[in-house]
Amino acid sequence: MTTGLRWLSALLVVSACALAQAARAQPEPTAIADAFLAALEKKEVESGFDALLQHAEFDEAKPQDTMLLKTQVRTLFDLYGKTYGYERVLEKKYGDSLLRLAYLLRFGSSPVVWNFTFYRVGERWTLLHLTFNDQLQGLE
Repeated sequence: MTTGLRWLSALLVVSACALAQAARAQPEPTAIADAFLAALEKKEVESGFDALLQHAEFDEAKPQDTMLLKTQVRTLFDLYGKTYGYERVLEKKYGDSLLRLAYLLRFGSSPVVWNFTFYRVGERWTLLHLTFNDQLQGLE
């Protein structure tokens, strides 16, 4: 084998290994939810949802629901003003494939509860359901 072919073969092997590693290195649900809430904390609603919805199936099925959700989230800032951080308050596993997370997004006058439900097929976690409310529902 010539030097050029060996180099090309080695490059292909390294590239294939890197692609396989990237495919295996799926983000964990807590990292997905944390990134979303960190964006909301900075009032970056669009970029937060763009990143979150890369891990969801429902956006493609009902884009009008996603648009409504974004509008409602923007209204939170009008109602409650500045954010003061967020914290995870619940992490509940149902077997190895279903996970529910609840977070508080802390505003000056009231917290808002965010509930995320993730489902795992193989190594990939998918966001199945997302809700938020200011009535402290979903903390049990």
